[in-house]
Order: sequence, then C-alpha cells, then structure tokens
Amino acid sequence: KLIKFGAQNQITVRCRNEGAASAAIIDHGVACGFYPGRRGIHLPLKLVFANEVRIKRALVNSNLADSSIDIAYQIQNSSDKAAKISLASSVEPAQGGKPCGNAKAEETIVQPGETSIHCKAKLENPKLWDIRTPNLYVLKSSLFESGKAADSFNVRFGFRSIEARDGMFLLNGKRVKFFGDSYFGGLGACMQDRRPEEKGKVREIIETQVRQTGANLAREFDPGPDFLLDITDEMGLPVYAQYQGFSPDTGNRPLLDANIQELQDWALQM
Repeated sequence: KLIKFGAQNQITVRCRNEGAASAAIIDHGVACGFYPGRRGIHLPLKLVFANEVRIKRALVNSNLADSSIDIAYQIQNSSDKAAKISLASSVEPAQGGKPCGNAKAEETIVQPGETSIHCKAKLENPKLWDIRTPNLYVLKSSLFESGKAADSFNVRFGFRSIEARDGMFLLNGKRVKFFGDSYFGGLGACMQDRRPEEKGKVREIIETQVRQTGANLAREFDPGPDFLLDITDEMGLPVYAQYQGFSPDTGNRPLLDANIQELQDWALQM
C-alpha cells in the first residue's frame, strides 16, 4: 500500500528523542559535553533489500599454524517456516587475483530466527597482514535455498594473529610497540561528517594527524563509520577502540539495555 511501483518513492528517516533511555543519553551528553554523536543520526545510513533467508554476518578467524580460516556465519530466517540451505565461499586477494581458498557448508535446515553455521577454509600461501605490509583478502559467500541462489555476502579480512602475553602485544607472533597520542575524540569523532566518497580526504587526515606524528596507533573514542576502519586496514594502522559506555549503576534499565546492544554491535564492527 505504501510503495508506488513504477514511480519514484521517498523514504524519510527521522530520529526522535523519546523515552527514558534517550533522555538519559542526552542528559549525560550535555553534562559531559562530548557526546554529539548520541543526539541523532550522525553516520551514513543504507537501506538493504534482502530475502527472508539471508546471511546476516560472517566472522573470520585466522589460524596461522595450518594456513586456514574459521568462518562463523549467522543466518537470519525471517520467515515463519524452516528453510533448506547450503553455503559456498571463496577467498580472493582484495587487490584482485585468483582464489586462494574455498569452503562449503553442506545442506542443512534452518528454523525461523537466527542460526549459527561454522566451516573452515584452507588457504594457499596466505600473505600476512601487519603494520608494514597490510595484505587483505575478501571472503565471498553465497547462500542457496533449496538449490537456488538466494543471497550473497562479502567480508574483507587480514590474515593475522593477535596475542597479549607477559605485558607484550604480539602481532603474528612478533612483539609490536605502539606509539600514539591521547587525541581526545579520536578518529570516530573527527570523521562523523565524512562520507564514503570522501575516502581520499579521510586518508589524508589520518596521514596528517597520525602517521606524520610518528604514531603507529590510532585512537577511536567515538565509533566511526565502517569505511574508516576499512581505510585503517588498508594503511596497516591498528586502532585502539575506546567504547564510551555508561555505568550500570545509573538505575536506568532501558538505557542499560540499549547500551548492552550497542556494545555488542560495536564489538562486531571491530
């Protein structure tokens, strides 16, 4: 009833501060003076059209010992009935080139709601991601429902290991010493008005504010857009992500629930 087929349609997104959680966020932001992002829509939005059965996310974990990756899929079934699906994936260098690995998840039944599916892919001579040589790969996944292509999902990743041991940070088994500053607001705050088409300008800002100071670590105080992390991945720049959460002793349950969900979403973004 709302969509006019064959004609132009306009979708408007408005943000209203209503309820205890929103009010508390505004009060906290005003009191502290540095939460502009909490008062409305400040990052790019996108509208995604998808099938009822789709890949919600795919998380990649690297195994340097056997040159493989573990893939954790979250499958969303928004219908009211079970669906028979299978998954097929390939791994390619982000800069282009022939596939260097693949994986399959045999046909399985997913019930309405969310289902986790895990599989493993062996990679052929993978190149490591590190600060000096930030090699990146793309996992390209396809979902088939009853044998027919139903959804696709791409995720970029770096093949690397991270470990904290004996007071040291180890990247790919080697100790890394970080140098940075305490720039208040971090990359997320200074990028709030930037858009994906301004990646060149964003890269220039990072070079000026981080790299040219001799730092090899960027601070992200206020969660920024996804493309900001894409750029730092490409530059071989680790990000210290500081989450601006709220204390559970506020006595505001709606605020705490919203904060927990936001923290979970933020962790998956990183």
